[in-house]
Amino acid sequence: MSLIFPEAKDMKTCVKKVVLNSGLFTVYSQVVIRGSDFPFSESNFTVQIDEQHLPIYFTKKAYQHENEIIQNFKFQLAAKTTFSQKVNPVYLVYSHSHGVTVKKRIEWRYIKFNDSFSNYKRLPFLFSKAYIDVSNNRTAFFYQTTGNSLSFTTREINISDTTKEQCKIRLGYILARMNPFSCFKNKIVFFEKFCEKYEESASILFEKCINEKITHVHFIIDKSAAAFRQIPEQYKKYVVQRNSLYHYFLFFSARCFISTESMNHIIDTNIYSPIARKRVFDKKYRYIFLQHGVMYMYSLKNRTDFICGKGMPNHAQVVISSNLEGEQFIENGKFKPENLILSGLPKFDRAKRNKSVL
Repeated sequence: MSLIFPEAKDMKTCVKKVVLNSGLFTVYSQVVIRGSDFPFSESNFTVQIDEQHLPIYFTKKAYQHENEIIQNFKFQLAAKTTFSQKVNPVYLVYSHSHGVTVKKRIEWRYIKFNDSFSNYKRLPFLFSKAYIDVSNNRTAFFYQTTGNSLSFTTREINISDTTKEQCKIRLGYILARMNPFSCFKNKIVFFEKFCEKYEESASILFEKCINEKITHVHFIIDKSAAAFRQIPEQYKKYVVQRNSLYHYFLFFSARCFISTESMNHIIDTNIYSPIARKRVFDKKYRYIFLQHGVMYMYSLKNRTDFICGKGMPNHAQVVISSNLEGEQFIENGKFKPENLILSGLPKFDRAKRNKSVL
């Protein structure tokens, strides 16, 4: 009798818990394989991060559920491990001496066994503690991507990584949850690149709102940045200091965000805080992407940061300058036509012809 080996579509794997202890990450996971009768052992599996393959260790005896084999396992990674990329997807790789190899992204959710292999039930939002190496200006942690899979990142230390900022972020979250006043929930928040710029469409639309007596708006910016000095005085009272408690409160309570950048820029790019990451994935706010040029002269093919449901929230809206541009967002960005705003970019409202240029 020939053995039936798994295919990628018949293998699913997920994270159950991530532990950081003494500079060592331990990731507890589960793999489920459907419809195969092959024998397997720990030696058949590795976890791949970048080009490195890590061994796995079975934590419980495998058991059968109808036609599915369920196996719990763990793998470990030294927190100081370096990779060629800052962001690294995590894969479970099955290999057999017969030459069969299956590679599957490890997902960040729980598999529920009812009638269907693909029936999922989300666990409470899981997170990994961060390893912060001050001497090397380095932060490392596992995290959940917008596509609900597991990735490992190493990057420079962000302001929001510190214990003080983590406490402020949590306090801002608590205050937003406790806030009974709708006037705060109706706030509209503007920001530009890294919350350090004031030169693109967001700043122009922000000023336009105030000029039109729409005053429940705020612009987030680092007041020590050179761009802050360019803001006219009449608008400065609506400006909020980046990384202030009120900044974090607005992040968790505002109903609408309008920006030339992704939501990753509103606090820190690739933020560690699990409640902040959860808020970015949230569908309880509006997000309007003003973009830069005509898609900033990018083709959207293979640009996951512009794809709806991946780099962009599922509920995002995008300002476009033409129907032709809109077709790019529909075909390659997976946006629905109703989520595109054909108005042209606000920054072009201030464009002036330089008569000295032929």
